[in-house]
Amino acid sequence: MKYVCETSSSDENWNGDCDFVSLEITPEDAQRYLKYREAYEAAEKLAGSVYCLEIFDYSCQAFHYFDGIDELLDAGEEFGQRIQEMAADFEVPEDAYERTECDAVKVMRDGIMFNMFIKHTSVEITTPTFTWERIERIEKIANKIVA
Repeated sequence: MKYVCETSSSDENWNGDCDFVSLEITPEDAQRYLKYREAYEAAEKLAGSVYCLEIFDYSCQAFHYFDGIDELLDAGEEFGQRIQEMAADFEVPEDAYERTECDAVKVMRDGIMFNMFIKHTSVEITTPTFTWERIERIEKIANKIVA
């Protein structure tokens, strides 16, 4: 499933034109993220309190606003930021992408979120949280395909 999310920036005045991220979460990705949840739960059991596990993951691509993106996004909001499932043929124009580094997935108690840093800066860009319920729905697609 393809998604576009509005981002937030650790710098309230600048986001390096990383207004959105696009990503695809396949059923196989969802299965991997659910295994990450098991690792998170094991770490929490061992340590008693864990904020997140952060694992390098280059699934997201940051991009800047382009004409027509508003019409493509749903008005629904999750945690104050828009997150929208896109059509399978959705593509971001090549000239809209922005450069990032240290891209990762943060595995947390309530789901996963993706973060990255604007190239050559300390400014962190983050997505809304993809809840475990959403990840489980994507993973169930794999079970239907196999069955």
